[in-house]
Amino acid sequence: MNEKSSSPMVKLQLFVEIPIVLNNVLSSRLPKSGTIYNMMKKYPMFHDKMKFLVVVNEDDWSGIVNQNSWIVALYSREDYGMEVSVSTPENPDVTHEIELAFETCEFLGWTNRYSFITLDLSIIMMLIRIGLLKGNSGLVNPCKMYHISENSTMGLATENDAEELLLEDSMQLDTLNSPIGVDFLVKSWKFSIDGTEEYISNILVKNNSVEIYLKETLLVGLLIPQADSWDFSTLLKNIEIKNMRNFV
Repeated sequence: MNEKSSSPMVKLQLFVEIPIVLNNVLSSRLPKSGTIYNMMKKYPMFHDKMKFLVVVNEDDWSGIVNQNSWIVALYSREDYGMEVSVSTPENPDVTHEIELAFETCEFLGWTNRYSFITLDLSIIMMLIRIGLLKGNSGLVNPCKMYHISENSTMGLATENDAEELLLEDSMQLDTLNSPIGVDFLVKSWKFSIDGTEEYISNILVKNNSVEIYLKETLLVGLLIPQADSWDFSTLLKNIEIKNMRNFV
């Protein structure tokens, strides 16, 4: 643990309602805070499974968010337990008080199953120390995020390109929200465990999605982004990209 300082005591304060200013702060931190930004955008659909918190000091328990705020999002998963994403200011100062706030937060559940996702390297050691202290430490795996600007995507493929590919290669489109689609996603992800099927089913029920077939073989599963959110696609690892590269 870091040595104690004279800084005021801090804690993680739970938001009763998501403030509008949260959108402004997280938007300014893109692409770095893309995961937690997505969680904020999807909060209305998953409010029963999500919590948002902000680090505040003893002089201000109101939880006002600004560019210096540490913001934490929690999502309760059926497979990996509590999924945690953290958005920090630039060059965050990991003080003893910040570390203590995470260590004592009642919502994080350090002794249960949890996973921190897409973390800034500067806070990983803090979380490892807390995990070891609680006797429930985890593995650290590298995670790379790839970002492309909206302007750069223009011209990659047109609607006519998609129609030609569908006709040329006998492709078919359908919704992914089906037992076959869920099974495809579960088997495509090497980290699937007990509960992953239920987790993916819940995600698909509340999101638009599409699956792409080529000659009756399911090749690609896509979650369709809502306005102002980032999403992902998943492909079987043995897929032949071929003409698909301009379409996906």
